[in-house]
Amino acid sequence: MRSTLLRALPALLLGLTLTACPPPTPPASGGGGSNPPAQQGGGGGGGDAQGGAPADASGAGAAAGESWQVIASPAVKDQIYPMLQAAETWPAPAGLKAVEEVPAERRPDPSKVRALKELVAFVVHPDLRPRDMDAAIGVDAQGRTFMRLGKDKARGSASVDVRRSVEDKKFDMPVFALTLDDPAAGAQTLERLKRRVRQVVAPELAREMEAPKHDLEAHPSVNGEQGVAAMAMLDRNGFGGQFPYLYAFGTDKHLLVLLQEVPHMSLGDDDGQGPR
Repeated sequence: MRSTLLRALPALLLGLTLTACPPPTPPASGGGGSNPPAQQGGGGGGGDAQGGAPADASGAGAAAGESWQVIASPAVKDQIYPMLQAAETWPAPAGLKAVEEVPAERRPDPSKVRALKELVAFVVHPDLRPRDMDAAIGVDAQGRTFMRLGKDKARGSASVDVRRSVEDKKFDMPVFALTLDDPAAGAQTLERLKRRVRQVVAPELAREMEAPKHDLEAHPSVNGEQGVAAMAMLDRNGFGGQFPYLYAFGTDKHLLVLLQEVPHMSLGDDDGQGPR
């Protein structure tokens, strides 16, 4: 079943236009850390500290149009994996309009909505999947499509995006990203980031990341009080057959998780040698 979904999604995602974030700006300085070949790169609870009541399912608790500053430091943005730079800001759930409130010409393409629903069902922990996925779809002020995440309260949102490789302009890189209101006061560490990520992704993906070769490895520079970034190379015979790379960035306020597809990499090859 998972193999069928993995093989069906690439064509669907490659047909999408930009729906999540503007194209990333190349960093002013090297990002550091391991570079992917084409771009440098208890269930649903999220944070492991108390605080920060999340918004409700309609987005109440945040001003309409409000955006979260996920990457607050310019220095961190310059050094972080370029694939994450475009998520510097992220719309709060309250900033998303219901589809029926949007003029017909600006409503989401059904194929984009279908891809987003399938990916949320595939990647996100069941406790964060909305009870009604259609009702959870929202559009931000820029006309981009998101899905609110959470059962009774919206804790963030997810979106799909297609970005052009900064190293090889021939390739589009479909990504699936989610950002959550995830308070985590105290020291930010790699181990803490690993726990936070495993609490919000599908249990099967969390188990895959328990293997050392597929676990998160800390970015050498973005690894301090302003947040911890990390990247994992997923199992090419598992979730990595669709998304070889998983990036994460955690601060005391938010958690960002992004999975990157590399369409020209063969499905099921786990030799770690990159694209053919």
